[in-house]
Parts: sequence; structure tokens; C-alpha cells
Amino acid sequence: TYYYSFIAPKKIDNSIKQFVATYIPDATNLARHTVTNYTFQRGHLQFELCYSLIPHVSVKGDVKKKVAYFLICLYYEPQPNTEEVLSDDNGYLTDEGIEAINDYIQTKDTYNQLTLTDDDLFAIFPKEGDKDAGEVTKTLDELAYLLTRFCMLPKE
Repeated sequence: TYYYSFIAPKKIDNSIKQFVATYIPDATNLARHTVTNYTFQRGHLQFELCYSLIPHVSVKGDVKKKVAYFLICLYYEPQPNTEEVLSDDNGYLTDEGIEAINDYIQTKDTYNQLTLTDDDLFAIFPKEGDKDAGEVTKTLDELAYLLTRFCMLPKE
């Protein structure tokens, strides 16, 4: 955090802006909240974009190196009166809900980029390396589709 905030904030800031300009051309309302965290709008949904170093760990548990990634998160809250009930009374996904979504995700081309936790969906992209220009937007479309497919938002 010290490095990001005081040593290289412009470098991180430029990396995030370049990523959005290159891979998410339809993003609107790009807003910086911290050096590493932004939000943007895409259609009627708001996404959070984070720049982070993720450690790659050896089999022995030693950190081999840290690799820069862009993480795009879509938060959700299950809506009342939806057709399927995949969440509990507190709004968290049930085990059946998580299993259903993970089963669906594994059938998609975007499988390697998508990750699910109890209350958010992530798309993860390495900073370095080749990315298809449509790969990021396709993955974001998949995240948005998951919200309606599994009734986390009312169907339009």
C-alpha cells in the first residue's frame, strides 16, 4: 500500500486507466476511490476495478513471485420476489446456489476468469500477457448475465 500510494501512484493510476480504455471501451462514470480501486458503470450495473499483486505460491507454500492482476468485482444482493431462491434469509447464497452458479460458470469460455464468493462475483485478468480485446467485455457480460440467470436481479 505504501508503494502504491506514495512511490508509484501515477504508474498504477495510468495502468488502470489504460486497461479500461483498451478493454472496456463502453465503461462510463469511471471514478477513482483509492490509488488501486475504481468503480465504473457499464449499462445499468456498477463494477469495481482493483489493481493488486497476487502471490504465486509453490507446492511447499513458499511465495515464488507476486504477479499484477486486475480484479473486476460485481456486487449483488438477491432481490425479493425472484423466481428461484438461491439465497438464505441474510441474502447470502446457499450451498446449492453456489454449486449451481459454479456448474454454469464451468461450461463457459470465460471460466478461467470468473470466481464466485458468498456475496460477490469476480473477473480476474493478469496485467501482463496477451488478452483478446473482446475477452474482458465478454466476461463482464457473463457476470451481468449471471445476475438475471440466477435471479439475483429481477428479469427485465
